[in-house]
Amino acid sequence: MALERLGLTDIVTTITGVSDEELARLYGEAEIAIVPSLYEGFSLPAIEAMSCGVPVVATTGGALPEVVGTSGETGLLVEPNNPEALVTAIGRLLDDAELRDRLGANGRRRVMERFTWQVTARGTAACYDAILEGRPLPDSMTFD
Repeated sequence: MALERLGLTDIVTTITGVSDEELARLYGEAEIAIVPSLYEGFSLPAIEAMSCGVPVVATTGGALPEVVGTSGETGLLVEPNNPEALVTAIGRLLDDAELRDRLGANGRRRVMERFTWQVTARGTAACYDAILEGRPLPDSMTFD
């Protein structure tokens, strides 16, 4: 196991099979969330962390920039396969409580505006309406 090989078993805990309530509690205890994916189709871990107000450090792999948003506003994004950039971003957040608070609040706002079931349902209905009426599909991710 990599944790044993790297001597990290005393500081890293892996947890599986938790309830939604327990997961929310665990996110609530986190100072930051890190999503270092090389490629990500759609990142539920980033959305879950952001919805709990936890600031996110993620890579620009796959759809993560679309989920996390603008680096420095709703999270911090770094290039995949760049451990130095990842370490720098993690350190920056751990050293700056004001930045953590701002990114956490902005990230939560982003999730609530773009990724709730209500927003998804409105967007789906708007796409169906556009198709049935022969109009172009909507550009916006928010459908009021």
